[in-house]
Amino acid sequence: MDERPEHLKVQNEKMKAATDDAIEEALEKLKKKAIKNELKATIKNLAELANVSVGSINNREWAKLRIKSIKETAKSSNSKIKPVSGKEREEKSENTSLRYRIKHLIYQNALLYDEVLCLQENLHRAKIENEALNRRINMKAIK
Repeated sequence: MDERPEHLKVQNEKMKAATDDAIEEALEKLKKKAIKNELKATIKNLAELANVSVGSINNREWAKLRIKSIKETAKSSNSKIKPVSGKEREEKSENTSLRYRIKHLIYQNALLYDEVLCLQENLHRAKIENEALNRRINMKAIK
């Protein structure tokens, strides 16, 4: 249990929320730049965009999952379909390419599902935080 004074707990929560917000904004910037192939989706680049330490990113599993998702999105949007010659067409049948696409989509689906789970966890944590703040407000109003 946290034995620190209440004002330090509140300050810590505010700083954590501000860092989370900065990371969220930086993730959006990183996604746009990664799709345009201007910047690679890495933890280091995200930390620089958010003006936080690499450790702050590594301590947030949801941020690492979002980076993986951004990498996959950028990779799929940057890969261009090349014209296929006669020999290549024979080697790579339609079934093979469809199987590859299905595997790729399943992988992307798994990444998105992990991201959804992390976002649900963040939402649950925010609800608990909100309830605690409401209780604190009610306690002050009773006094």
